Amino acid sequence: MYYQHRAFKTPDRETVIWRYLSLSKFLSLLNSRSLYLARSDQFFDKNEGKLSEMDKKLFDSFVPDISNRIEKGGIGCFFVQCWVMNPEELFLMWETYSSLEEGIAIKSTVGQLIDSLDSKDERNIIISDVSYKNYSKDYTFDKAGGFANLLAPLFCKRTYFCQEMELRLVYHDYNMSILDNVMGVVFKVDLNKLIDSVWVAPNAGEWYIDVINKEMLIHGINKPLNCSGISNNMSDNR
Repeated sequence: MYYQHRAFKTPDRETVIWRYLSLSKFLSLLNSRSLYLARSDQFFDKNEGKLSEMDKKLFDSFVPDISNRIEKGGIGCFFVQCWVMNPEELFLMWETYSSLEEGIAIKSTVGQLIDSLDSKDERNIIISDVSYKNYSKDYTFDKAGGFANLLAPLFCKRTYFCQEMELRLVYHDYNMSILDNVMGVVFKVDLNKLIDSVWVAPNAGEWYIDVINKEMLIHGINKPLNCSGISNNMSDNR
């Protein structure tokens, strides 16, 4: 369930968010009716969830080499899912995280995301925006108001990724070692509460649009199916 953490502010409920998916991941979402949160050390950027150089210097000034012990997973596992905050779809996100031919984007809002989570699931999910930091000069702890909160690095990324404008869902399993063979965890959601609309990729063909439409009907997703506005050859609101 959604947990409103006092150190990590959740954006306004009306904030528009997007998740760009491959076809296989979209079909998995429909079939599982669940959000998949990947273990933080499985992401492309190996600095995900890690302390900045400034963080390490601060920690190690109190307890020598404590930062290395922290980063080896002695405090449990962190699991993350990422969305993009932007009023409109973004070409770069299609190209990077989906496909220009056979990709899917889900448009939603922060409020819809929160409302879609199963309130009976007692596992706490924290939702907050990402702050972009220079890991040589900045503390990630600034994200938590200056406090040495070990969740803060999960809501920070290096400045190289600032164009992503991320919103993050983070779940912290205190009982699981990072050495365990668990790559991710799932959380059940109500898809008709989560989804505002579904968008097909800029270069998608008519056959692909028909396939997505049929899959949505089969799974009872009663939401608009739109064509990307990026391509001039396609019209919206099919």
